[in-house]
Amino acid sequence: MTKTTSLIFLFLTVIKLQLCDSSEEENSRLVQISSGRVRGYKNQQWDIFEFYGIPYATAPTGVNKFKGPLPAPQWSDILDAQDEFIVCPQAGDIYKDIAQEDCLVASVFTPNTNETNLPVMVNIHGGGYAAGYGNLEKPYSIVKEGNVVAVTFNYRLGIVGFLCLGTADVPGNAGLKDMLALLRWVKENIRSFGGNPDDVTIDGCSAGSSAVDLLVLSETTKGLFNKVIAQSGSSISTWSVQQNPIEVAKSASHKNEF
Repeated sequence: MTKTTSLIFLFLTVIKLQLCDSSEEENSRLVQISSGRVRGYKNQQWDIFEFYGIPYATAPTGVNKFKGPLPAPQWSDILDAQDEFIVCPQAGDIYKDIAQEDCLVASVFTPNTNETNLPVMVNIHGGGYAAGYGNLEKPYSIVKEGNVVAVTFNYRLGIVGFLCLGTADVPGNAGLKDMLALLRWVKENIRSFGGNPDDVTIDGCSAGSSAVDLLVLSETTKGLFNKVIAQSGSSISTWSVQQNPIEVAKSASHKNEF
């Protein structure tokens, strides 16, 4: 190989690498949050970016299983945010093969723009506090058409999320405490995704709407959101609050043969 040929080969290699880097930059987005770096990818059909399965807290296990969530994990490598099928344990067989206790994750959807301080919408999924997961419905349209940053997330469900004995080991409302942790995570990190932490709307339908109502009533959420959209559910719905949590616990115990 002559010297001239070698130089041409080197030049073409550099050009190819630059093109590859450019393509990666156009089709993915790297952000830094409190836990580490996260890479999301472009949805070509909707022209938005998706970040799936970002841990916002850690679900406790063992004797602490029914308590509030622990802080989110830290990581040193880049989190490749592509896992959209992380699901919390729940009744029924639909998700039994993929459900996992380590399920407290958020997904963030952002417009393809360099704008910052965009409005933020946090969706709380429905399912009677017993079923569902954050990514069951994707907020593609509202992100694209509304130019907002959208957040979906999982929270603990059923017995694990809402068993209440009023004791130190099982104080109750672990699922609602997960929601509180998520809102605090949004407040701390959403600016990295182009969102405005001081312009957050929480919305939900059915049980999600009931949760929105309960979060409005809680003093612990002060300053974490600014607007709400509650659709078809409230804190006074007959199914929303356990009138006799001890009896509910006994019933669940018999049903599961504990």
